[in-house]
Amino acid sequence: MIPIANTPLRALIKEGGYSRRSKGQIEIMGLVIIVLLVSVGFLFLLSFQAHSTGTTQTPNPARSYDDQQLGTNFVAAALKTNICKTSTLEDLIIACASHTGEFCTTPSTPSNPDPACTESFLALDQMMHASLQTWGVRYNLTITYPDPTINQVVISSYCGEHNSSYPSVPFPLPIYRTGQNVIVSMRICK
Repeated sequence: MIPIANTPLRALIKEGGYSRRSKGQIEIMGLVIIVLLVSVGFLFLLSFQAHSTGTTQTPNPARSYDDQQLGTNFVAAALKTNICKTSTLEDLIIACASHTGEFCTTPSTPSNPDPACTESFLALDQMMHASLQTWGVRYNLTITYPDPTINQVVISSYCGEHNSSYPSVPFPLPIYRTGQNVIVSMRICK
């Protein structure tokens, strides 16, 4: 048997190189590092889970603001779009509500008694198809006329009743003859 006094390990223990106290400190530091890694991993897992479930339960404020601005900006731009040389879409909608009977150079006929209404609907439908539908955005555009003889116009891609939506700012268009307003509004659906 080799005497312990002559081994290099025994010499280190005597000199204080590897005491039981330092071995215990190294083990505790190892355990602390393991606990820290496990807790950081657990916090990462919790934050990832909360983020993935949070998007389905509560709306994202930035997303709702973007959708509201999309609807508002679309309506504002569409109303200022020239449909013919002298008339914008806003002029067409007002002409439809005023029952002026003609649009640009298209007179009213028995088959089309109010071409301004027909043309405004077709122009809006074309604009939406070329932009919002192409982008995959679901929407519901509403034109509410003060005259009960003119039906409320709703142009919509399927929004559904239970989907949350972000309404745009309503745009009142004054009808100068009557002092009433046509209200144009849009909501972007989730």
